[in-house]
Amino acid sequence: MSKSKTILEKEQDYVSSAVAEAHAAYLSNNPISAKAHGDAADYMPRGNTRTVLYAQPFPLSIKSGSGNKLTSADGHIYVDFLGEYSAGLFGHSNPRIEEALSKTMKCGWNFGGETLHEKELARKVTTRFSKGGMDLVRFTNSGTEANMMAIGAAVAWTARKKILVFSNG
Repeated sequence: MSKSKTILEKEQDYVSSAVAEAHAAYLSNNPISAKAHGDAADYMPRGNTRTVLYAQPFPLSIKSGSGNKLTSADGHIYVDFLGEYSAGLFGHSNPRIEEALSKTMKCGWNFGGETLHEKELARKVTTRFSKGGMDLVRFTNSGTEANMMAIGAAVAWTARKKILVFSNG
């Protein structure tokens, strides 16, 4: 006599079947992204520069974005709920930002020297946050550089020589 499946086993079978079906549909609907990822893997570990972007069996390749929509290399349109992890707060291809960038690009950018725009931005930031105690601001090129400056400032301010570091949460 054969043993009949439990409700849990039936649910597991259903979920496994649905996942397999979704996986097959993803593969068949995104051949350009699959090829782009395969090509990229020749030059970057796992085919991308940030492991957070990797997804099995391959991440989508995005061709363009407008507002809150992204268009994949395969022509599918998606709502962007991620917003570049908050850096994309204004959406993609925002006309006001495009205009400001275009205006700036005509004058040049990243001169390796101080600019009037930098001074104006510093004034606006310190004015806005002066009540919270921000008298001065230092702009950096990366998060690493910002952390190095923050640690250096903390050591200089406190005159302490030891730094406590946390790992794994």
